[in-house]
Amino acid sequence: MLARKLQKRAWLRRLGVQGLAATSVLGCLRSAEPIPIAPPPPVSPVETHAPLTLESLRVACESGNARGGLDAGRGPAFDRIAARASIDAATDRARKCGRVSPEGPIGGGQVQLVYAASGQVQSTRMLSTRFEHTKTGDCVLAVFLDACIPPYAGELVYVNKGFTIER
Repeated sequence: MLARKLQKRAWLRRLGVQGLAATSVLGCLRSAEPIPIAPPPPVSPVETHAPLTLESLRVACESGNARGGLDAGRGPAFDRIAARASIDAATDRARKCGRVSPEGPIGGGQVQLVYAASGQVQSTRMLSTRFEHTKTGDCVLAVFLDACIPPYAGELVYVNKGFTIER
C-alpha cells in the first residue's frame, strides 16, 4: 500500500503536482467511485469486395463517365482493388505492344498513371527512357490510358506500374 502511494506521488511529481495539491489529488484518487464503462458497440461484419471482372469494371467506368466523377470528400474512397485489377488487365494488353513495331524496344519498363475522381486515367507518362517517343511506347501509354475504375471522392491518385514488352 505504501509502495503504491509513493508510486502515485512520484507520478504526480513528474506531472508537476506537489505539496497540498498532491495530497488532495491522492485523496480524490482514493475516494473516487469507479466509472462505469459501457460495453463496446457490436462490430459489424467486414464488408467483402464483390468479385471483379473486366466487364464489371467497364460498366462502372461507363457509369462514372456519365456522372462526371464525385466531389472531393464525398462518396467512396479510391478503390485499390479495382485499380489493381484494371491495371493488371492493361499490363497484359500492353505486353502485346511489341508487335506494333518489330524494330521497337522490348523488355521491361515502367509507366505512371494519374487517376482523376471520375475513375478515368487522366494522363500517362513513360518512366522508361528507352520506350519514350517510340511506337511501342505510344501503344503502352494508350493501353494504360484505358485503365479506368469506379468514380471515387478525393484528389488525383498517382500509380507507377511496371510492364514487359514481348514480340
